[in-house]
Order: sequence, then structure tokens, then C-alpha cells
Amino acid sequence: MFKFFDAHCHLTDTNIPEYVGCINNAAQMADWGAVINSANHPNIFGAIGVHPWYATNLPSDWDVQMCHLLCDNPELMIGEIGLHKGRTDAELQIPVFIRQMEIATELGRGVHVHCVGMWNTMLQILDSFGTRRPPFMLFHRYSGAITDIANIAERYNAFFSYRGDADAGRVCNTPRDRILVESDTDNVQNVITSARDVAAQGNMDTKTFVNNAIRMINHE
Repeated sequence: MFKFFDAHCHLTDTNIPEYVGCINNAAQMADWGAVINSANHPNIFGAIGVHPWYATNLPSDWDVQMCHLLCDNPELMIGEIGLHKGRTDAELQIPVFIRQMEIATELGRGVHVHCVGMWNTMLQILDSFGTRRPPFMLFHRYSGAITDIANIAERYNAFFSYRGDADAGRVCNTPRDRILVESDTDNVQNVITSARDVAAQGNMDTKTFVNNAIRMINHE
């Protein structure tokens, strides 16, 4: 069993401590191969996707390529995907996000979601899927309304990951069986500080984050 688990990172080096598990997320198509290779490490789980910052200039068959890789690697998740206000044209981001949600639903893969400043649009899109949804959703560095957390958790089988500098109100209002920690860096050892800081804010044991991550990955 891991002592710590980084629910959202972007590795450049797979030489990580044996006591830390992690989910390595791609940001753009150029990352996919490295993420897939990293997932051969026993401590590393992989997720491939197109981050909203990179939703421009995609090849016409980007989604076909993604589906092929996911089918060839059945343990892969989908991420990092989402919406980011003002970063690139929303009219480009939205269809890329929707298509990745469709793929996640069709293939039964969990998704890792980035959302900044577009929560109303995000929730409208998610609701449009009705009851056909991915097996879980992880909202990394969740920045939406505190009052929406419980509903999002129940409605979308959602989890929420935080760094040590997270807003205490969000941490304390996240259900204890839905909270994770992350580094959002290329150094998973940074998650140790996050785990200790978030645990102190929520009066929790750091083992909670490990147990929740394993449950999420296993769709339990």
C-alpha cells in the first residue's frame, strides 16, 4: 500500500519513490506516448487527453487516434480535459471537451477535469449526457462553488483533488470519501506537503487520500 498518492501530476521522470502512487496526466497529444510508457511503472497510472489550453490546431483525426490508444491500453484514463475561460476560444474548447466526454462514456473510462471560470457551461454540458456518464470524474484543484460540491459528488460520481494551498472552505465541505490530494507538478514528492496540509485543514489522516484514490481507480 502506498503511503501517499498524487491524484494529478505531469511527470517528466518516472523515477519516483516506491511509497508514492500517482496518476500521470497528459496535457496535449505530444504527451500521450510518454504517459502511456510511464504507466508501465507499477506506481504510475496514466491518463491521456487534450487540455483546453491545447484545443487548437488539432489534426482532424485526433479523436480517432485517442480512441485507438485507449483501446490498446485498457487501463488508461482520460485527462486532462476541460474548459478554461479566456485561455483559448471557448468555441474551440467546448467541442473538444464534449468529444472526450463521449469517448469516456463509450469506453467506460474515468476522466480528470480542469475547469476555470466556466462552471455554468461545464455543468450544463455534463447534464446534457443524462445518465450516460463516465464511471467517475476527478475535478482537479476544484474551484467551483462550495455549495455545489455535494451535488456534483453524488450526481457525477465525482472526486475532488486539492493542493496544500487549497481554500479551507472547499476542503472542509468536500465529502471525506471524495477528497484527494495532488501536486500538479512533475515532482510527486510535492504531494507529501499537500497531503499533510490538506489533512490538517480537514482534520483527517493522510491515509484517507490513498484509500480514496484506489477506490476511485478501481471504480469501487
